[in-house]
Amino acid sequence: MAELEVLERLHQRVLRAFIAGGHAPTYLDLAREEHLPPEQARQAVKELMAAVPGCWQHPGTDHIVSYAPFYNLPTWHRVTVEGEQKWTLLCGFEAVVVSYLFPGKEVTVDSVCRDCGEPVQVRMRDAELLSVDPPEAVVHSNLPLARWFDDLAAT
Repeated sequence: MAELEVLERLHQRVLRAFIAGGHAPTYLDLAREEHLPPEQARQAVKELMAAVPGCWQHPGTDHIVSYAPFYNLPTWHRVTVEGEQKWTLLCGFEAVVVSYLFPGKEVTVDSVCRDCGEPVQVRMRDAELLSVDPPEAVVHSNLPLARWFDDLAAT
């Protein structure tokens, strides 16, 4: 079992990797950065995924797929920070929190309405809503919040 301090450092490294490069690090990347044996890093990442809601690895692999709010695969929810687009979000709800990870910068989330296919855009800076287009756009889930974690990827 990994020490809490190691898990906290890995958590920070995963988020920082997403912020800097737009994708998740591998456990080998983390092993090098933390000066850990590869197998220890691999196990620690598994523990981290189990401990943090909204985080998981691709089934049957050691690759990080989701690390809330980021998603390591293409989605409908593309994030642009000051003109640079290299991030995706798992769901539209994360559009309201991702700006916290880019302090002082304008964050735009471009998505589509899953009902009609029309574009939806949200612009924020430091969690302050700058614009929503169309203005009547809402976020909706067909499942009650209490059931989201039954199958978060499908929610």
